[in-house]
This record gives sequence, structure tokens and C-alpha cells, in this order.
Amino acid sequence: MKIKKLIIKNYRNLKDISLDFDNLNMFIGKNDVGKSNILGALDLFFNWQENSIDWKEVSTGGSGNVYEYTTSIRDYRLFFDQKPGTIKLVAYIELDNEEIEKIFPDTIIDLRENNEPLSREEIGNLVTVSKQIVGTENKHATWKINSIEMENLILYRKEGVKVLMRKEGGIYSFTGGGEDIAIKFLNLMKNKFLLIPAIRNIEKEGRLGNPASLDGKFIPNEFLKQEKNISFGKEKTFQQINKDLSKMFPKYQNVASMEDTENNIEIYFNKFPSSSIGDGVKQQFINNFNINSHENIIFGIEEPEIHLHPEAQRKAFDFLKEKSKEKQIIMTTHSTLFVDCSNGNKVYLVKEGEENVAELKLIENKDEFNLIKYELGAKNTDLFFYNAIVLIEGNAEERAFPIISDALGYDLNKHWIRLINIKGKDKLKKINEFLKYVKDSDVKSFIILDKDNSAESDIQDLIRAGLLKGENYHIWDGGDFEDCFTEEQIIIAMKKIIEGFNIKIEDLKKERKNKKTSKILNDFLYEKSLGPLNKPALGEELARIIKEEIENNVEREKTEPEKIIEKIVKVVENEN
Repeated sequence: MKIKKLIIKNYRNLKDISLDFDNLNMFIGKNDVGKSNILGALDLFFNWQENSIDWKEVSTGGSGNVYEYTTSIRDYRLFFDQKPGTIKLVAYIELDNEEIEKIFPDTIIDLRENNEPLSREEIGNLVTVSKQIVGTENKHATWKINSIEMENLILYRKEGVKVLMRKEGGIYSFTGGGEDIAIKFLNLMKNKFLLIPAIRNIEKEGRLGNPASLDGKFIPNEFLKQEKNISFGKEKTFQQINKDLSKMFPKYQNVASMEDTENNIEIYFNKFPSSSIGDGVKQQFINNFNINSHENIIFGIEEPEIHLHPEAQRKAFDFLKEKSKEKQIIMTTHSTLFVDCSNGNKVYLVKEGEENVAELKLIENKDEFNLIKYELGAKNTDLFFYNAIVLIEGNAEERAFPIISDALGYDLNKHWIRLINIKGKDKLKKINEFLKYVKDSDVKSFIILDKDNSAESDIQDLIRAGLLKGENYHIWDGGDFEDCFTEEQIIIAMKKIIEGFNIKIEDLKKERKNKKTSKILNDFLYEKSLGPLNKPALGEELARIIKEEIENNVEREKTEPEKIIEKIVKVVENEN
């Protein structure tokens, strides 16, 4: 069983996203932007009210059946903006032949009231499942399955019919009546997704019969069984765990559970107990144990690289990549080394957009990896190790500058230039803090601001205070970043991010004489009921247009952002 696609709506800060999955998948981004929420949504989808972390945290009691269950709910953390609403999860799941045979043991399916049988081959192996969680104001939530559909067969629909029936277009429908095929599928799904949390540890423990927990608890007991108890049937697993761990850490060629005279069990790495082993080794042992101990499982792993130095991170990635050939792996990470090693696997950059809503971008080629480095500020150093910091005022500039810089032939990382977004309230206070922090260092400081009534006077105050050089700032001529581009460029970019956008060039040009571009676009979108303007997405598309023009040697005048980037790089190069 593998998940091929997942649609998530209104779950925590995931308002409306669609994800495609491969064998090995990773979500990278800053802290608290929504990466773990993706794994949480998968956990909720697969494990439903049985073992999902969310169910345990927010729900109490309840009654119902496998298709619909109503429960009291402690709080609304599940829902977008923490308010009662409707969460929708739609997954496209691929079954293997063995799983298809478990659901349909006969090669020909009798349609009972219809004389035309349906062969197992006609059914296909892709299942689409739609689930909902509907919260109410009176502290209740209904967890329900709306539909389970295969390529040529409807297993379940909430409205329901009682027997298999031929429908138009070769589709068959079944809900209830005799043996419930949908129940067989739901039983297959149980515990097919296992979530390995970021907080995990191995400790000495007494002899217990509990199954090993994904966070490390009871692993010493189970590891001892794998080695000593032949009837347990896990000798090969024990050997594989040792083999895989020794590839990552050659000094530990023998790992085993040992029991002392007081019946306490602890994992030993060669002669050393886990209590004296570094956290990085223990973390990898837990990941290794979990992945090798389960077959035909989809794994969610939070931060598999935790506590590892760069070389060990590469080895950990190699381990996960090898295991993903047989077991689907979906992970969150902060490691740019993992991304550099990914080679065609699914990589999503997760960012915080407007109103704390998570935004995801699929990284499709190596040229886009710099977006991740810029987003994370990935240098493992503090500001004193940069040649220059550039304080920008918005998400649009943060998205666009790396793309435009790359098109101009400048790698800001290689020039040790760090972009810092001072978005939000108290921007002047933040600017002061950054400038004071690097004042007596060799780090150059640049500021780029939107034009408003106080921008110029604020800059002059900083210059008089000795915090900023007189030439190391820029205020956008037109007002905002979006005002630096032509009407044609803006319209092309808007059409890429908003379906149905159709403002005329002459109308936009006329209005720009008196209004900022963002105001015009927001008014237009509101009038057409197309939602609010996504400025970061617009900034990114404008940057891609500039990049394409540069690469195609289009005759044109350089844009304002291009000139500013060139100025910053030139100053840094001349002074170093």
C-alpha cells in the first residue's frame, strides 16, 4: 500500500493543499510553519479514531461505527484557526496485488442481480477515500467517511445502495448487503501509517510484554526477543538492524539487548550501554529498528537527521533512500544536506504565508534548491559570519530576490549575503536591533523599504546614529515591490496564480497613476470574488518572468530589483 496523493482542507494551518507522493518524500522549512501538520493529517487519515495522536488529544468517548463516529471534543486545535468547521481529507491509495486479492479473493465478482460479472483486473488498484471531520459549536465532532471508490467500482458512498450494480460508463457501485467489501479495505488500512516522532529516546527498562513504541519505549524488550527468541521469528530483522546501523557508525558492529540480575533490559552498543551513547546514535537506532521491524508500512518520520553531524546525515539519508525502495517514507527535515542528496525524490518547501497559512512549493530541479537555503538561512553560522545582511520588508521580496539573483549569475550564499525579512509590526525596532547587533563587525548592512510617509526620515535617523552608511539603502520608487514591474509583466504573473484574472493593460496602466499596484489588484479580485491577493506568489512569478527574460536575452530595461541586487553584490565584492 502506498499513498499517491493527498488533499487537505482546513486542518490546522493547512487550509487547502494538494500533495503528490513518491517512494521517498520530504518536507523542509523553518520551525512552526506546518511541516508536522502534514504528517499529522496522514496519521489522522489512516489511523482515524483508533491510534491517531489527534484523536487522543482532542476527543473523548463517542459512539458510532467504522463509517461515522460522533465524539465529544475537548478543543478545536484540529480545525483551521481553531474554530469549529469541516476538515476534508481525500487520499489516493495504490494497492498491491496481494492486497487486492485480500479484498476480492475471487477472480470474478458476482454482481448478483446483474448477469454481467466483473473481473478483478477490471477493478484497478487505485482507491480514492474521502473523509471529513465536522465540528460544531456545542463541543461535538463527527468523524465520517464520505466515500471509498476504486477505478471501476464504488465500495462505499454515504448515501448508499444495497447491492453491486452496473452504472453508466462501466462503473459498479456497492454499499452494504451481504459481505461488506469496504470493511475489508478499511481493515487493510489499519496501522498502515506509522508516525515516528521527533522526541524519542531509549532507556533501561524492566521486563515487559508491551509492543515496542515508535518513540523508543519498550524497544529494549522487543530487541531482546528478536535476538534470543527463535519462536518470535525476527532473527533476520535483528541481523539487518545491526548491519544497517554499522554502516552509519562503523565503530558499533554489535548492538544487542542485555538483561541484568534485576531483570532490567538495556540496549548495548558493543560494550557500552545506551545511557552512555550519544543522542545521534540512539536516534538512528530507533529509526533503524522501527523501519526494519515493519513490513508493507508507510512511515512518517519527524526530523530523522536530529543530533547528526553532516557526514552522518548523508549516511542516514542513504539508509532511508535504500529502505524507501520497499517502504514508502514521508519525512520532515531541517537538513539541506538531505535535499542536496535527494536526486529526484519529492521535496516540498513549506513556508508560512499570509495569516499563518502554510504554503507549499514542490522543488522540481536543482536550480530551485537555493530557495530552500535562503528560506532556512542555511549556513550553520550567525550573522557575524556573513559579508552582508540585507533587511527586506516583505514576503514578496524574500521569494523573488533569490530567483532574480540566480538569473543575474549571483549566488547570494556564495557571496555570503543574507536576506532577512523584517515583516510584521515594529519594523523600525527590528531594524535597529539588527543594525546594533552587527555595528562593530565587518558585516555590511543594507535596507530596502516600501515607500511611505516616514521611510526616508527613518533611514536618515539610522544614518545619523551611525548605524547605516548613507548609500546602503533603497526605497522602492513606485511604493512597493510590485510597483517595480511593467503592466504586461504583472498581468502575465497574475494569470499564472489566479484562474480567471483578466484585467486589461490599459486599465491597469491608468489606475497605477494614482494607486499602488497591490491595491488595484486586491480591489479587482474582491470585485470578482476571486479571493485576496497572494503577494508572495505574485512576487515569485514576477521574478520568474524576469529570469526568463534574462535567459532569453530579451531586449528591455533592467528592473529596479535587478539594479539593487547588482549594487549590493558590487559593494560586497569591492570591499572584500
